[in-house]
Amino acid sequence: MVKGYSLKRMEMLLNENNLYIISKSYLTGPFSIFLINLDRICNFFFLRAFMFPFIFLANFLDTLFFKNNENNLTLALVAEKID
Repeated sequence: MVKGYSLKRMEMLLNENNLYIISKSYLTGPFSIFLINLDRICNFFFLRAFMFPFIFLANFLDTLFFKNNENNLTLALVAEKID
């Protein structure tokens, strides 16, 4: 995907290219966003090693509580070509 595209824009681009959306979901909820922002603020290599176990926890919590939150940063689409 291209950074900054909305779901509607991606749907339009896929339709123009004869691609049918099979599934769509949102990723990277508030817990993961918090870790991303912390990494951007601190930007220390050793902090990444410390945060590594929390990445799995944040992803789990995001999928548990915020699976299809439209405010999430990442959009996941699965599409197939229409003949």
